[in-house]
Amino acid sequence: MFYPGRFSGCYSKCTLNQIFLETPRARVTLKLTHYYESLAGSAPDPAKSREHLQKATDLISELQVETYSSMERREKTEFILEQMRILIALAQVKDIEDGVSEKKGTMGGGEAEWVKVRVASRKINESFLKEEANEVRRGQRAQAHARRSHGGMQDLKMKFYKMMIEYALKHDAYLDVAKYYHTVWETPSVKADEKVRGREVRHETPRLEGTQAQHYCRP
Repeated sequence: MFYPGRFSGCYSKCTLNQIFLETPRARVTLKLTHYYESLAGSAPDPAKSREHLQKATDLISELQVETYSSMERREKTEFILEQMRILIALAQVKDIEDGVSEKKGTMGGGEAEWVKVRVASRKINESFLKEEANEVRRGQRAQAHARRSHGGMQDLKMKFYKMMIEYALKHDAYLDVAKYYHTVWETPSVKADEKVRGREVRHETPRLEGTQAQHYCRP
């Protein structure tokens, strides 16, 4: 019988400080992270689900792939985005279960994970995200990528700004929310797609109005 936990520990010890095995170790860690995330989704009780999600977060967060010279830039970015996504998932669970979703600015609930999300976001090169290949994939290329990627058909830029919007909303940073939506709106592939553009306008307008209200209602 295969025991992922034992395999993870054994593999981590075998590849520790092995420069030429950094990238394979990161790939295996990502698969194990997704395995524990799937266990969290199918767990019968919230406590067990949170335990599995915590394990997934601990696994993926311990790797600093931005320092790996053997890993391609795109793969590094994808890995960091997965770190952010898992951290946000755990943070939201903790916020709800610990009842601190409305107590922004405290270190209770998932605030420790939200801080790590912010730290991870600074490792993302936003100029790299502006490259056409990293915005939105289309057609057969998108479908092929979706089959390979755990995150579906959205690509790097959209994934990143979606998570930054979640972070900003959590901390009532509505100016940042408007800025992130505007960045998405300015994406050439979004502008070229009438359906996507209409959806982004519907999202962005209330945020901009909320930002104005926040600005003018300050004491």
